Amino acid sequence: MTAAAAIGLCVSVDAGATWTVEHAGLHASYCSAVAFSGDDILVSAATDHFATKGAVYRRPLDAGDPLVHLGGALPRWLDGIADTGCIATRASALAIADKAGNVYVSTDGGRTWDRLADGLPPTSSVLIV
Repeated sequence: MTAAAAIGLCVSVDAGATWTVEHAGLHASYCSAVAFSGDDILVSAATDHFATKGAVYRRPLDAGDPLVHLGGALPRWLDGIADTGCIATRASALAIADKAGNVYVSTDGGRTWDRLADGLPPTSSVLIV
């Protein structure tokens, strides 16, 4: 089980009986969205909910490795956070929307990225169909 929380990425390996909080690799501990892509976990982080910049990180599900920035031409800093529901995955496709209305997409598991849209009204979720 995982949860994005204001204190970091929370992970439970015993159905929620106990939790660990992960910060390693994050620029800030306020996590607002979590998703899964293949064998990886993705999480967005910022200094707070109203931050002007945020980032999305990944790490393998079954390893205690530090989280690393998604990279692959995704901007180092998003314009605000990628909030709950603003990271979508389906097979090797990923989509991320930030608070400024930018939508980034990847069709190769996050190795490369394209900005699909910018300046959209405040986005509350993305969905890959």
